[in-house]
Amino acid sequence: MWVLPCLTSPTSYTTFSLSPPDTRLMDFTPRLFELSSTTGEFVASEVVYPARDSEVEATPFLQTEIYTTSQPAMFLLDAYKTVYVWLGWWPQERRDWSIMRETNITTGSAHARWLRDKKLALETAQLYAKASTETRKHQPKTYMIHAGTEPDHFVHLFPFWKPNAKVQELQCKGRKPIPQRIDVEQELLKYSRTQFSLKELQARPLPEGVDPARLETYISDEEFKAVFGITREQFQRFPVWKQTDIKKVNGLF
Repeated sequence: MWVLPCLTSPTSYTTFSLSPPDTRLMDFTPRLFELSSTTGEFVASEVVYPARDSEVEATPFLQTEIYTTSQPAMFLLDAYKTVYVWLGWWPQERRDWSIMRETNITTGSAHARWLRDKKLALETAQLYAKASTETRKHQPKTYMIHAGTEPDHFVHLFPFWKPNAKVQELQCKGRKPIPQRIDVEQELLKYSRTQFSLKELQARPLPEGVDPARLETYISDEEFKAVFGITREQFQRFPVWKQTDIKKVNGLF
């Protein structure tokens, strides 16, 4: 199988366990949720395939459920032992980072919303996995995956799967190699960082977890005074329009 340079090669895993099997797995049907904040509130809406009946089904969804949705999209797929957060792709016409970086304090840009939604999606997966232990033997593992580089286990949850070369190419533009799966807990650690240098905040795309509307809050007090020529307290006393002008001059807006 040919794989683009930025995508890690597909890997199959075979595991063996000496512990008694969880018989509840045999009575489980995967569940799929679309995650979105387009209504102004971040919600998880369960997707039910029309042809699905009340019986247990191993592959109740089609690839089109996630690939034909308006992109970029996010989905949570519960596979019993594993909970996936699937991240879609930015269509070509929406990949201009010079446009994405423009953010408005009132509404925010599409990319800023995407970053916030991603964090909420990862947190939702963790909470979902913890809550599911009431009906399972073990808490499911949580992973983040990207469209175009889905691992075998995820692909096999669908009755038919066709790799999308166009999506793979879009995912590769200007990106480092994309792992097939990323541990959700490890990914969320990126959002725990609270301080960045001016150079990091002027770069695009922005670091994960950074709020584009509040870039000045991530600079140390020392660098803040060196960059703006005033203290943080003095800056905060300025009206919003003046704060915005100062940030624009220093590439933080």
